[in-house]
Amino acid sequence: MSDSRFWMSKAEVLKLCGVSDETFRTVIRPMLAADHSRRETSRGNPLRFFAPAVVAVLVQRAAAADIDDPMLAGDGSPALERYRLARAKLAELDFSQRCGQLVPVADFVGMLGPLSAILRGAGDELGIKYGADAQRLLNDSLDEFGRQVEERLSPLVPAVPTTTTTEVSTDDDGDKQA
Repeated sequence: MSDSRFWMSKAEVLKLCGVSDETFRTVIRPMLAADHSRRETSRGNPLRFFAPAVVAVLVQRAAAADIDDPMLAGDGSPALERYRLARAKLAELDFSQRCGQLVPVADFVGMLGPLSAILRGAGDELGIKYGADAQRLLNDSLDEFGRQVEERLSPLVPAVPTTTTTEVSTDDDGDKQA
């Protein structure tokens, strides 16, 4: 709990919870254990709150508020418990993504293309300075890296439709033909 990344200001908690200051003070804050809030050592000593504990309170509140949900209106059956745990896990993942601790796979894969282009540009410079073998070594390594990433992440990313190109030529009269 000492990792500062997991501690949020009151304003951040209000934004995450989507509640007013009064609702936070009267409903959420009392549900937090004493060691889940602390004073900053900086000037003014603002309060900070332990984010995982805030998420747990949000999940508890959501479970209590969703009693009209037919999936939550039953007793403690195993299926209902699995459903509740799944909802809690989704809330935790959403919170982790909002805090910047998770990056969507599609975003991660999307940033690899520009990075690869930069490294291939460096390979061109290596080819000029040290010869084609140095450039080929870097390019082969980047190709293997791309295959490894695709192999590991392709099950996680929806298939991207490929586009086909049609070669267009002109005949003697200047008319385009496919």
